Amino acid sequence: MAIGRIDAFQVRSAKGYQQRWGRSFEQAIVELGFVTERALLLDLAQYLGVPCIRVEARTIPKEALRTLPEKLIRARRVIPLAITGDERQGPLVVAMRDPRDLAALDDVRFAAGLPVQPVLASEKEIDQAIEAHFGKPASAPEQPRSVA
Repeated sequence: MAIGRIDAFQVRSAKGYQQRWGRSFEQAIVELGFVTERALLLDLAQYLGVPCIRVEARTIPKEALRTLPEKLIRARRVIPLAITGDERQGPLVVAMRDPRDLAALDDVRFAAGLPVQPVLASEKEIDQAIEAHFGKPASAPEQPRSVA
């Protein structure tokens, strides 16, 4: 995995960064510039045995988008990409940042009523796809300030 691409000093630096800023180890090594996000994703996909895709390069059918409620898509930061096979039997192909997230997979499977095939994608690309298809998230209304 990406571990072979970085040295012991970088591993220690990333662990310190991880602890200080509350990031995952993967986020730390990317944010510190030790590996590119794409290289990390490709290594992680190979390690997990799942495809790594570029969401930005795909046209997402409306049928796929309608399989999940927007609230779930935003909360779990997933994007349905396609229904392969029979539309009523799936599976539903879902791009996510962490295909090991069993709780998210269970939520998606339950909401869609279909088996789920996770694929790995960049968190940034997933967020961009969500925004492109559903718009920016509605911000909470501003609370009036009390005068003291």
